[in-house]
Amino acid sequence: METELVHGLAAMLADAGIGTWSLTIPYTTSQVGIFDGKIPDDTVEGIGLATYPVSDPVGSESIIGVQISLRSASKAAIRDRAEAIFGVLHALWGHSLADGPRIDHMVRQSSADLGPDEAGAFRRTDNYYVRLNNPTTNRT
Repeated sequence: METELVHGLAAMLADAGIGTWSLTIPYTTSQVGIFDGKIPDDTVEGIGLATYPVSDPVGSESIIGVQISLRSASKAAIRDRAEAIFGVLHALWGHSLADGPRIDHMVRQSSADLGPDEAGAFRRTDNYYVRLNNPTTNRT
């Protein structure tokens, strides 16, 4: 389910024109690549999506954290991308991802400016909490 969540969100961001999403075609240097996980060290302009569990009560609803990492040569580009992503994802509710889970509700919980990395690229993370239905054998 977490893989489908990441891929569905990546497709949403690509459809909104924020970046380019592909699992098979390498990105060019002129594209802002969207990655499943870490942004590669040799990529200057990128968006990374990673998940982590937040809450799994006995009921079937779970909260999954999605950390969105941003990397760019320009601090302004990072702010603009973060704002565009916020516009697409924050307060999203009742949305079914193609081949993925139904998002009951999604909100940004926190952000952090990580400063420049060793190569001089600026970095930022935004953390979103995704509430969704995740039934298992013992949770209905």
